[in-house]
Amino acid sequence: MVAGLSFTEGAANDWLAVATNTGHGFSHSLGALVFTLFVAAMTLGRFTGGQIVDRLGSVRALLLMGGIGLFGVALFIAGDSAWSIGMGALFWGLGSSLGFPVGMSIAASHSKHLGPGRSASSAASATGRCSAVRH
Repeated sequence: MVAGLSFTEGAANDWLAVATNTGHGFSHSLGALVFTLFVAAMTLGRFTGGQIVDRLGSVRALLLMGGIGLFGVALFIAGDSAWSIGMGALFWGLGSSLGFPVGMSIAASHSKHLGPGRSASSAASATGRCSAVRH
C-alpha cells in the first residue's frame, strides 16, 4: 500500500500537468493549475495527517487515504471537464499525501522486531527503489 501511494504521488509530480495538457487536451496554464491543486491538497493532507492518524490509527488512515487517492485518480482519468479533472487532482493529492510519511513511521516503529539498524536500512532501500523507478 505504501509503495502504491508513493508511486501515485511520484506519477502526479512528474506527469499530472502533462497529462492534463496532452491527455485531456486542456491548456498548459490549466495543467499548471491542476498541478497546483494537487500540491495544495497534498500539503493540506500532510498538515492535518497527524490528527487523522491519531484518530483512526495508521492502518485505517492509510486505507482511508488510499481510497480517497484511488477515487481521485479515477476521476482525473475519466474526467472530461476542467472541473472534474481539478477535483480529481484534489482527491488524488489528498489521498496520496500520507502514504510515504506514515509508511516510514510504521517501518520505524517496528524496528525492535527487525533488529538494530534493519528498519532504517529497509526504509532507505524502499525509498531508493521508489525514487529510482520514478526517474
